[in-house]
Amino acid sequence: MYSLVLAKNGPKFQRSAPDAQRSMRMGPDGMSATKMSIHNFAHTLSGYARRSVIDKTGLQGDFDFKFDWSPQDPNSPSIFTALQEQLGLKLQAEKGPLEFLIIVHAEKPSEN
Repeated sequence: MYSLVLAKNGPKFQRSAPDAQRSMRMGPDGMSATKMSIHNFAHTLSGYARRSVIDKTGLQGDFDFKFDWSPQDPNSPSIFTALQEQLGLKLQAEKGPLEFLIIVHAEKPSEN
């Protein structure tokens, strides 16, 4: 798993305006979001990082993010570099317990 923490120079993004509308755009070249919590941003990063990402920044509230990163482009920086340079955040590899769901049995519902 990864922990999302603040980099040395601190966050490079802004708090959302109180009247901002919640929005998010994801694509192969990164993402942008308005009025998103760090917890939700960490969860979204899990898809990009291909591991669970846990928020350990200690930041509360909603923020606006713009994160440009393209795994398909060999000239693009790594996700680790992009996060640190663009957002002032850092992914740290850690070991720890993760929650997951195990389905033991499933069947189609009966006709009533």
